[in-house]
Amino acid sequence: MDATLIFWRVLHFAATAQAVGVVFFASLVLRGLERQYPLRQLSSLFWISMAVALASGAAWFCAVTSAIADAPWTTAIADGTAGTLLADTQFGRVWLFRFAAGVLLTAVTLLWKAESREALIARNLQSILFIGGLAFAGHAGSTPRPKGEVHLASDLLHLIAVGAWVGGLLPFALCLQAPPKEASPHSVDVIREITRRFSNLGVAAVLVIAATGLVNTWNLVGSVELLKTTEYGRLLLIKIAVFLSMVIVAAINRFALAPNLTEPQTIQAIRRNALIETAFGLIILSIVAALGTMPPALMDHSAMHHS
Repeated sequence: MDATLIFWRVLHFAATAQAVGVVFFASLVLRGLERQYPLRQLSSLFWISMAVALASGAAWFCAVTSAIADAPWTTAIADGTAGTLLADTQFGRVWLFRFAAGVLLTAVTLLWKAESREALIARNLQSILFIGGLAFAGHAGSTPRPKGEVHLASDLLHLIAVGAWVGGLLPFALCLQAPPKEASPHSVDVIREITRRFSNLGVAAVLVIAATGLVNTWNLVGSVELLKTTEYGRLLLIKIAVFLSMVIVAAINRFALAPNLTEPQTIQAIRRNALIETAFGLIILSIVAALGTMPPALMDHSAMHHS
């Protein structure tokens, strides 16, 4: 495995999920409650995440270019390898498309401050394009048709759901840390409503992640045997185990803590669990980054079988 490439992939996955997670959270969870909560922290989180996402995306591209040219990335740019990669490969074209989507998301957020319906639609659409485009740069983007079309659609939904849930955890924790602007008995009702909305969003996202994860696993692994006998499959099993751990923590928040959301200790417990889920999510994204540099179990098994 290329440690440098994996590092940039992890950083890019995490920053992208976080940036779009803030957008989804603001439009799907905080909608109508903006006056109750100061959005300065969420705004800062979005801008930092977008900056890291764009920078790490460029670094990822440079790492790929360097690997292809078997030379430093500066040399790969100077000798035309980078230009060829951008113009003549699916990875390059996807990267240009995603960079444009990221710049448009940044511009829309910066210039269109009004919380109108049109502004929300524009930000959410650009967020979907920015994170969804990753599907075309991974294994799903190279799966032959017609199987590949199903795999690509599944991975696209998988990524959007990850952005909504994993990317929304930190904004959710920030809302639980910062009390509403006006402390009153109404405060608990606001916190309860935010928790209810995010919990419902999380349930929907988990169901989509689980369903599309099964489709992706079938396309990349194909059998329980290859899950156990290939390096790719074993790493994928670890990812599934971490995902289930994450779901258990989320279930504790939803079924054990949220119904009793009246005491400060309960609010802090939910916030702590959201941060634990965030840590689990980062582990999963790290595993995904490593899996993306490895041949899928089906391909690896087929190559060994025919060698």
